[in-house]
Amino acid sequence: MEKGIGVTIKPTKAQALRFEINGEEIFTSREVRVENPGGQTEGQFKNVISNFFGVYFRQSFLESSGLKQYFKYPKVYSKNLNAGKRGGRSVGLKAGYQWVANAGAIK
Repeated sequence: MEKGIGVTIKPTKAQALRFEINGEEIFTSREVRVENPGGQTEGQFKNVISNFFGVYFRQSFLESSGLKQYFKYPKVYSKNLNAGKRGGRSVGLKAGYQWVANAGAIK
């Protein structure tokens, strides 16, 4: 549906599918092909992910968890920056990954 193409739905954990067509309740144990699920579905998964990480995660979670403040003042990372410069890319990446990993330990 995300790509604007139809999908086939079949019962996997239940014995039948249940849905409504024009107000009539339908039960079937067979698979059903949905060519047009209704509404605008194309690109919606991408929109949800974008909104979550671009709005909720950035504005709410990062703020309430204290991670925003941690990332704003990278004291530990800056201490290891010179070691990364001397040791090359792999040491710099390790320092960066460790800094982000340690963010979960803050309170």
